[in-house]
Amino acid sequence: MTLNTLEGNMCTIWDYLSGTLVETLKGNMGTVCSHPELPVLITASDGTKQKSVDGTVHLWSSSTFSLVGVLNFDLGRVLGVAGVKGSGRIVINHEHGIAVAEIGHMLESERPHESDGSEIE
Repeated sequence: MTLNTLEGNMCTIWDYLSGTLVETLKGNMGTVCSHPELPVLITASDGTKQKSVDGTVHLWSSSTFSLVGVLNFDLGRVLGVAGVKGSGRIVINHEHGIAVAEIGHMLESERPHESDGSEIE
């Protein structure tokens, strides 16, 4: 799979071997990555390609491409995200701080889950 962001509000997912478009995700996009062990794609608004920056991180199922969660720690725009190998956690580098969130439990359901930031450990 290959991930590309377009215009700051879309992420295209391509099958690397066949070169075909698999899915297009829409929302706040700028920073995009996949978790090294969990079936999740992580997208965030980084402020470089869009006017509205809300500091949220979106979690998408990498099998159904449905939105499974939204995280917001009110720490400003997101500068980067990364999955932590050997865990169900992600690290989010914000303009005004760093957050670590446990996301494994959010993937148990396809229903979107909202966080108020209380999951920081």
